[in-house]
Parts: sequence; structure tokens; C-alpha cells
Amino acid sequence: MTPIRLRLCWASLLAGALILIVAGGGDAAVSAHRRVSVSAQLPAVVRGGESITIPGRAVRVPAGSVAELQMRGSSRRWRVLAAVPLRGSAFKLRWHVQSSRSGRLTSLRVVVVNRGVILGASHSQQLLVGPAPEYCAAPVVPASLPPGDGVIVGGLYTLGGPAPGIDACRSTPYTITLTDAAGAVVLTQQVPGGQSYALVVPAGSYTLSGEAFCRGQATVTAGQITKADTDCDVP
Repeated sequence: MTPIRLRLCWASLLAGALILIVAGGGDAAVSAHRRVSVSAQLPAVVRGGESITIPGRAVRVPAGSVAELQMRGSSRRWRVLAAVPLRGSAFKLRWHVQSSRSGRLTSLRVVVVNRGVILGASHSQQLLVGPAPEYCAAPVVPASLPPGDGVIVGGLYTLGGPAPGIDACRSTPYTITLTDAAGAVVLTQQVPGGQSYALVVPAGSYTLSGEAFCRGQATVTAGQITKADTDCDVP
């Protein structure tokens, strides 16, 4: 065999060895990924401006790892929304939803990362971002209450509708009717649109109603403020 052919033969053997080394490294990376188990309670619907906590667990995680909440949109690229260092198997990720993402359909997942390498990932969850809630203006609460009375504060809200739905204070004037446990009407109050009510009543259990399908419940304690909205659920 000539020297040129010997050099070509050694070059071929060396290339084959490199291919085996690279292939082995790829298998090791896949094995490392499979050894880390990640699970998380991912929401299907969130609202703009909402702050949510996502609990989860990661098993067989090496020291120095981080859990990341990631979102993938139309660009198909995953973007980090929140991260927390792992100091055990359980973790909690806290995410403040941006209002500007209202109505967007996307995907969420949680991954475990160590030194820039993803070691494991949870199942992805399809996510729909709804509009931010529209709250009623703060109520005007009396400075003092008659002995034995408490006050119910809240607003009339429209909830539901086609996904992702709405959660909005009634923008037009409305009427709130309060009935006691015996079904007797205790009081009726007119409320301007976009405003909350403050109903001063004796201690006891009550049902609040607005329109025919708007309902709320309240148990009043003397001298205390009870928060109770009246919800109008729409299909």
C-alpha cells in the first residue's frame, strides 16, 4: 500500500471514530433528558394582569438546576416567563400575565435547565389568554354601623361567554335586591354603572340578586365588612 493510500485509510478510520464519539454523546444527552422527570399544574385559561402560581415537581435533578416556565407563540420559539432555582423536588413558579397578550392562543411548559442544557420538560398545555378583569369602582363604606349591623360590599359582574370569556363590572345602572333566609326582601338599592354597592343590614345570611339570572350569597357578621359580588353567568 502506498503512503497516500495509508493516509487515506487512517483518515477514514479517524472519521469513523469521530462519528461514533458524536453519536455516543447524542445518546448520553438523550439519556440525561429522560432521567429528569418534570410535572406541573399548568392552567388552560388565564387573564391579563393576573398573577398566578404554578406548582410542580422535578425528580432526579442535579444541583444548580433551575425550573423555567416557558411560552411558545406563533414564532414557534419558547420564551422564558418565570424561573426559580430548585432546592428539592417541589417548586412554585410565579407568573404575572401581561394584559397585552389578551385573546392569544399559545402553549405553556415547564423545563428543568442546568448550565444552559434542558434536562427535562413537562407536557405542554395549550393556553388561552383572556381579557383583564374590569372591576367596579371601590365602594363608599359608612364610617360607623348601627349596633348589630354589618355591611355587604361588592359589584354586579358579567362572567363567562365564549372562551376565553369576560369578567367585567356592569357598565350600566343596575338594581341589587337583598333577601333574607326566609325569602323576605330586606332592601333594594339602585347602583350607578361601573360602581360597587355597600349594603348595611343586620347580621345574618342573605341572597343578592340583580337581573333574573344574577345571584350572590353573603353571611354578615355584626360590625364587619363582608365581600360578596353578584355574578351574572352567561353561556
